[in-house]
Amino acid sequence: MIATASGTSPNTPEQLRTDMVERVLAAGRARSPRVEEVMRRVPRHAFVPGADLTDAYGDRAVITKRAEDGAALSCASEPGVVAMMLDQLDVQPGHRVLEIGAGTGYNAALLAELVGEEGSVTTVDIDPDVTAGARSALDHTGYQNVHVLTRDGTAGAPEHTPHDRVSSPSALRRARRAVGSARPGRAGRPAAALARADPLGRSRPPHRPAR
Repeated sequence: MIATASGTSPNTPEQLRTDMVERVLAAGRARSPRVEEVMRRVPRHAFVPGADLTDAYGDRAVITKRAEDGAALSCASEPGVVAMMLDQLDVQPGHRVLEIGAGTGYNAALLAELVGEEGSVTTVDIDPDVTAGARSALDHTGYQNVHVLTRDGTAGAPEHTPHDRVSSPSALRRARRAVGSARPGRAGRPAAALARADPLGRSRPPHRPAR
């Protein structure tokens, strides 16, 4: 680490995390003060132990598992994308959230901060290596209350229903059955019904063809 004249280091996890969030804000993301707060709090580097600190807090996705042909199978998404998705998901304290695709566990940790002690977060992935890594990282960082399940995402998590939000930005097709477990929306329809949901599972008005 290289110390600055003031005696602080620009390469500590805390400083790198601060810099990451500042870049996210400058890009117009993390518009919700609560999203900004949790991104400042959760140590992203703890969820990508194979990456150096600069990469862990860089403006890029960090690949954590690849197929034999080199294709990415799991990753920690770019911070700006994470912030945008959390802004759109609009998670509130006490919400019960289902995440399809566990990744590194970083998103689940952010969601756990947003729902608070009265809420619940369940993250599901079909790959046991992915869920094992997510479980380990979540335990290491103090998020033992997050439920991590190894199964096909289409099965959802009926043992933890109903869900106020279903987050599946990279696996919408696998969410077809899981989204049906969401609480009824204001219009009396499932809040995350596929035909009336954005990729994050939030309810929206029925689609009308353009005229």
